[in-house]
Amino acid sequence: AAQKNLTGEKDEKYQAILKQINECNDRKQPILVGTTSIEKSEYIASSLEKLGFERIEYGEDDKFKIRNKTFSVLNAKYHEQEAKIIEQAGRLGAITIATNMAGRGTDIQLGGNLDAEIKYLQESTEKNKEKAIENSYSEPLVVYISNEIIKSNELKRWLDAIVKNDKPTILCVEALEFKDQVSIELNTLHRIELLSIEQSAWRLAGMDSRCVVVDTRTELDWSLKNNELSVWAPSKMILDSVNKPSLNSGPLDLAIWLAGELSVDSIYCIGSGPDHPNIEVIPSPNVFR
Repeated sequence: AAQKNLTGEKDEKYQAILKQINECNDRKQPILVGTTSIEKSEYIASSLEKLGFERIEYGEDDKFKIRNKTFSVLNAKYHEQEAKIIEQAGRLGAITIATNMAGRGTDIQLGGNLDAEIKYLQESTEKNKEKAIENSYSEPLVVYISNEIIKSNELKRWLDAIVKNDKPTILCVEALEFKDQVSIELNTLHRIELLSIEQSAWRLAGMDSRCVVVDTRTELDWSLKNNELSVWAPSKMILDSVNKPSLNSGPLDLAIWLAGELSVDSIYCIGSGPDHPNIEVIPSPNVFR
C-alpha cells in the first residue's frame, strides 16, 4: 500500500509539472525543467510527446526558430549540442529539459542568444536567395526564326543581338521544307511536321555552337535558368502535354502555344511576320540591343 501511495504521489507530481509546462508554453514563457537524472528527463520528454509536443534538436542550424509546442532535451545523450540548447533556452516559447549537471558554464539569455540568432538569419537569407535563383528565372523571350533567316548571311548578326540582350531565350524554328507532298492522315502529318521542326532545330545548333537543343520541359527549364540560347524541339513536350495544340497548328502556332505554356504573353518574329495580337515583329537585330 505504501509503494502504491508513493507511485501515486509521483504521478501527481509529474502531472502537475506537465500542466505547468503547458500553461507557461501557452503564454510563450521560456521554461527550463531541471531533473536529477537522465531517466527523469527522458520520462518528462516522453510524457510531453504523448501530449502532442515535438522534440527539437537545437544542434541543427535551422531549428533556432522556436515553434509552439516544441521542446529540447539536454542530458548526457546530447552533450555535443548542450551549448546551443542552453543558449536558446531563454527564447520565447522555448521548453528545455535538462539534468542538473548539463550545460554548466553556459549563460541562459532571456530572448535567446542574439549572436546565434543573427547568424541563423543571415544564413537563412543566403539560403533563400540561392534557392530563389535556383528555382526561378526571368520571363524568357520566345523568338521565332524563319528558314529564310536561318539560310541568310544575317543569321549570325541576329544571334549575336539576341545573346547580347542577356535574357533567357527560346528559339522556335520552321520545319524543313518538303519537296514532295503526299496525301497523309492528319495525325501522321502532324508528327512528321514535329520531327521536321526538330531536324531544323538541330540544323541551327550545328550552324552555331551557342544554340542548345532542348526537347523536354526539364531540359528547357534548366537551360533557361543557366541563360543558354535554347532551341526548341517540340515533339516530346507536345505529345506529353495534356493541353495539346491543334493538329492543324503550324510552326508559328506551336511557338505561340509554347509561349502560353510558359506564361509569356507574346513571341518575337525576327525579320518579318504576320499581323497577330500575340506576335511582335523585330525588323532589325539592333532592336534587341
